[in-house]
Amino acid sequence: MNFSQVQQSQAGSYSVIVSNVVGTAISASAVLTVVVSATKPTLHIKSPKSKQSLDSSVFTVSGIASDNAGVANVYYSLNGSGWSSASTANGWANWTANVMLTPGTNTIQAYAADSSGNVSATDTVSFMHVSKTVLTVHNTVGGKISPNYNGKLLQIGENYSMTAKAEKGFAFTNWTGSVTTNGAKLEFTMASNLTFTANFVDIAAPTLSIESPKSKQHLNSSSSVFTVTGKAKDNVAVAGVYYSLNGSGWASASTANGWAKWTANATLTTPGTNTIQAYAVDTSGHLSATDSVSFIYVMTAPLTVLINGSGKISPDYNGKLLQIGENYSMTAKPGSGIAFVNWTGSATTNGTTLEFTMTSNLTFTANFSGAVLPAAQPQLIQSQASQPELSKPQLSVQILPPDISDISVGQGMTTISFDSQTNLLYTLESKDSLADTNWTALPVSIIGTGDTVSMTDSNAPPVCRFYRIHAQAAP
Repeated sequence: MNFSQVQQSQAGSYSVIVSNVVGTAISASAVLTVVVSATKPTLHIKSPKSKQSLDSSVFTVSGIASDNAGVANVYYSLNGSGWSSASTANGWANWTANVMLTPGTNTIQAYAADSSGNVSATDTVSFMHVSKTVLTVHNTVGGKISPNYNGKLLQIGENYSMTAKAEKGFAFTNWTGSVTTNGAKLEFTMASNLTFTANFVDIAAPTLSIESPKSKQHLNSSSSVFTVTGKAKDNVAVAGVYYSLNGSGWASASTANGWAKWTANATLTTPGTNTIQAYAVDTSGHLSATDSVSFIYVMTAPLTVLINGSGKISPDYNGKLLQIGENYSMTAKPGSGIAFVNWTGSATTNGTTLEFTMTSNLTFTANFSGAVLPAAQPQLIQSQASQPELSKPQLSVQILPPDISDISVGQGMTTISFDSQTNLLYTLESKDSLADTNWTALPVSIIGTGDTVSMTDSNAPPVCRFYRIHAQAAP
């Protein structure tokens, strides 16, 4: 027979008489000896394990206990605190205890007691409570962080480090936030509500190039407005592009795609060499190198060439756009049985080859024999001839009868040949402007022979001069 909840003081021999419930049957006296069990119960902590790391501050300790006569209770203690009774749902075969942990090392102890007052050995387990919190890390444009703990749960009280690494075209400046330092490597001890920012700055200048016009390109246009095109880029963003034509002030270009491509409308006022310059600026204020392109602006105008009579012109520039300021020549070629008379219009000459410098509104007419010419009157004859000088003087000669057969210009001299009449005294006169009212007699005179004669102005200036031949009876 087993009795529970028997104390050591109750051990011994007892006299026992057994009877029925009505007392009509009574047994003989018997001796009952009570012996208290000396076997100790056993207990084992199953969770946590030794040296285990736990994240949560609230934890349920669990274990098992047993005894030959039955476990009466299980007691536990956390970190040396007072002993508390655990809980069970199956007679202490399994037991639990809810505890509140402190950061760092925690120690849980537990023992079991049976109904005889025997207690088990105390089981002890030491483990870690790792308290964690979220770290916030930011970085500006232009760099990375390694390792990047942003949003990670880190152990409070533990030491960590992160290193800021700048990308190409950027430089690291500093760490700001919960800690400020200029060093790229940030070392810190984790705590609640930590925030860090790695700051980088743009150090790269943008780039720019002019795509059109090309260097030394000839722009042939009757319009003075043309469009410059180019491209620009930056490691962050281009803020603007500026251009200048021939050293004028800087003006803003235009773009439709964030300056990847840009355009600028420029007005040319100078035929010949023009220079376009451009540079870009980024959002940090850095300037690109200035790109410069020199090109040739060719200004053109149409030429009008007419034919009076039967003949041809080679080359025939009629209606063609010719470059203003450029020298050209045309040769008149009469048809069969036809003679060339002269060139008239913007220039007058008897030579078949007309040499001229292109300007606006030029008109020339090649006259051939059989053509209807204006009534005889004094004429202005303009001639150009080859000279060794770089600029060719344009010579205007006003001639009165007799007829001029040839005019030659060169080396500072002008020679006029004409058909003379006998017994006439011919004198060469000149003036340098049609506005002059007086003609000046040159020290050149000759008596006509009836043949072709020549008179020479040996001091002809390299500019326009007008001539006339005065005829009178020879003395």
